[in-house]
Amino acid sequence: MKQIYILYGEDSFSMEEFEKKLIKDIVDPDWESFNLDIFNADETSPDKIVESLESSPLGAGNKLVIVKKAEVLFAKKDDEIAVFETLLVRKLLPTSTLVLSCNSLDKRRSIVKDLIKTAEVKEFDLPKPWEIAKKLFPWVEDHLRKFGKRIDQEGLHELVSATGGEKHKLEREIEKIILYIGEQNIIKSDDVRKLVSNDQSDVFEFLEYLGKREVDNALIQINKLIVKDNPIKVIATISSTFKSLYNQKLLAEDNMSNADIAKELSQRPFIVDKNLKLWRNYNSKELRSILKHLLDIDLKFKSIAVNHKLEFEKFIIRHFS
Repeated sequence: MKQIYILYGEDSFSMEEFEKKLIKDIVDPDWESFNLDIFNADETSPDKIVESLESSPLGAGNKLVIVKKAEVLFAKKDDEIAVFETLLVRKLLPTSTLVLSCNSLDKRRSIVKDLIKTAEVKEFDLPKPWEIAKKLFPWVEDHLRKFGKRIDQEGLHELVSATGGEKHKLEREIEKIILYIGEQNIIKSDDVRKLVSNDQSDVFEFLEYLGKREVDNALIQINKLIVKDNPIKVIATISSTFKSLYNQKLLAEDNMSNADIAKELSQRPFIVDKNLKLWRNYNSKELRSILKHLLDIDLKFKSIAVNHKLEFEKFIIRHFS
């Protein structure tokens, strides 16, 4: 086990879970109040952190010092962190472990370079959009299993989408749903819709209108979307969905089964089934044209001043009337 850990990334939930494991492994629970110190670098001087690291543990177990927002510490001037760097040169007491956690890590800083030589560096990134189903669906199902609950596939998809795949939010929403359903064993999509605020569901509803060529409803829905959210974010979400649809359709046209498509693209079979059924009247060539138009709109939104509403309306009428 290393004496110094650097944890960084946007997945704060997984980072905190790793910290909890270290606490369990290193600190005797009966002596935790004496042998566990947690600091915020923006509120604590380097001197105080060093003082904690240089003090021997009391009773059983070892000493663990966790410094959160460590990017603040790393950004300090050399003279401000000289005492901390001196400690690193001398090396920590054999009974001390240091954990430095931060959102981002500037590896150009000399102190970070020095730390990396001896520390275990762990990155905690949020899943990419195409990784969500593979990484988060099993996590949600395992979490629910601890409470003796299950969730149907559509509800699972909507729950993860509604929370943006952020585990802290997922945990809170799961707790709320479990309280709501009581003795009911299976969480259904209706339960999720009732309890979880979901801007993403508005996007899915918009896409369903497009798939069914319900232009009037699609025009109404897109206006709601761009009032509630940044048009650049909306176009990015829609583009990502059409990219996935296009890939599914390509494989389907190669006579690949839905189950094999799901496996190839690391997606749940029910999502592939639902999408291919909804978009059965569109071929890959049409979807490629739609996707190209969306990418053109995205470039416009990011580079020049345009009427967002008009661009979306032209897109809908051009491809789905």
